[in-house]
Amino acid sequence: MQFKFILLLLLLIGCEIFPTSPDPNFYNPPDKTPVFEFDYVNSGTFPGWIRFQNHCTGITSYKWYLGIVDEAGVEITSFSSAPKVRYPQNGNYRVVVEGTAVDGTRFERLLQIEVSNY
Repeated sequence: MQFKFILLLLLLIGCEIFPTSPDPNFYNPPDKTPVFEFDYVNSGTFPGWIRFQNHCTGITSYKWYLGIVDEAGVEITSFSSAPKVRYPQNGNYRVVVEGTAVDGTRFERLLQIEVSNY
């Protein structure tokens, strides 16, 4: 019993005295460069609906100009990170999304979308 205790004590002391050096590749901090990427899909079940997909990292705010206007002629916008929108008819629409990164960098992306699910 005493032998096991001494062996355990030596193992514990040895681990403390001679710690293993950390692998320099163990921790790779994430790339801090913002990514500003989107795509979209037509709904398979709801006519006219488009779901935008957000693949961004490091972006804190969004503004979408959705390429359609309301009855008063005002362009419809969204501040969602990935809006779902019902378009009035099949066709091509010009969508612009603006974003601001954590560091204040501003981005803009133009998406030409095709609604084809009516």
